[in-house]
Amino acid sequence: MVEHKLSCEHLPVDPARMCDVLAGLYRYWVGLATPPDLPEWGGAAGTGFRLVDLPTETLSILTVVDVGPEDTDYVYRYWGTARDLFQGKRPDPTGRRLLDGLKKVSASNILAQYKEVSRSGRPTLVHNIWPLDNGLSAECETLRLPLRSGGPGVGKIVAATQFIRHADEFRRLRERID
Repeated sequence: MVEHKLSCEHLPVDPARMCDVLAGLYRYWVGLATPPDLPEWGGAAGTGFRLVDLPTETLSILTVVDVGPEDTDYVYRYWGTARDLFQGKRPDPTGRRLLDGLKKVSASNILAQYKEVSRSGRPTLVHNIWPLDNGLSAECETLRLPLRSGGPGVGKIVAATQFIRHADEFRRLRERID
């Protein structure tokens, strides 16, 4: 049996090196920024970063997380339908704390990534790799983008994850180990 431990490599945030859907999301975010300020969270249809402006393909792989000083302040506010790939048989985590919505095997690593984006106020791009029982590895890219939310600093983080290899095998693994 393979140890199903996530490994992550931080990549330069460069749309030329991202998969198309993440590059499009990044360009949308950059287009809303007015340096040195971050884009403002606009919700479903408000002013700023708006879910209604995003293509369905992007919305399905997207999540929005509230941030705060404590680990328990990180709460899922939006969870795209294609992200069920990460949940296995567990329910949609919208409205739940980040730590409650993650598998124990990857929770501390993912929380640390969110905290770094919150602290730095800068986007991150991460290449994620999960070893599979068949000797292959499932691979995806995750882009995390900070947003203001009614005040200074980071109030929310938008994240999108696009699988590059072996998503179906990863889904079967998640469903089996739940």
